[in-house]
Amino acid sequence: MTNSASYQNPKIIRATTLEDKQKCIEIRIQVFIKELEYPPEVESLDTLDPVATLWLATCEKAGEGDDNETTTIPVGTIRMLPYDDDDTICVLSRLAVISEVRGMKLGQKLVEAFEQGAKDAGKKAIMVHGVAEKRGFYESLGYTVETDGAYIKDGSPHYQLWKRNL
Repeated sequence: MTNSASYQNPKIIRATTLEDKQKCIEIRIQVFIKELEYPPEVESLDTLDPVATLWLATCEKAGEGDDNETTTIPVGTIRMLPYDDDDTICVLSRLAVISEVRGMKLGQKLVEAFEQGAKDAGKKAIMVHGVAEKRGFYESLGYTVETDGAYIKDGSPHYQLWKRNL
């Protein structure tokens, strides 16, 4: 595993090109399928990207050995989905950060970019289906659980969390 110290200058952009959107999918596959061992269908059967807004986090990574050239590497993603029939609410979905850069607060920075995008789009509230083990992360960012208990989604326990009054 690479040390996060070799990654620097994180940037978050809205993924608007097919190339950037494909990088988002590749990050999700790396994190959800390969690392967390979710069933491949979680991504292969997902048809929501065409109606989503995606963000892509990148970092510069210094070359190793004799090669000192810096490369820009995709390291994280998050996506915004519509919420049912209420266009004042959006869904925070598919937040993923590769293991090599965890500890750089990129998850928090992606959520902040998402929230700004939601405000810019006129959204008043955000809902997230958060994996149970990440509940504290979302609560630290101002999200609250408004339902009783966890439920199973994609094979693991989740909580529905909300952030209202954006």
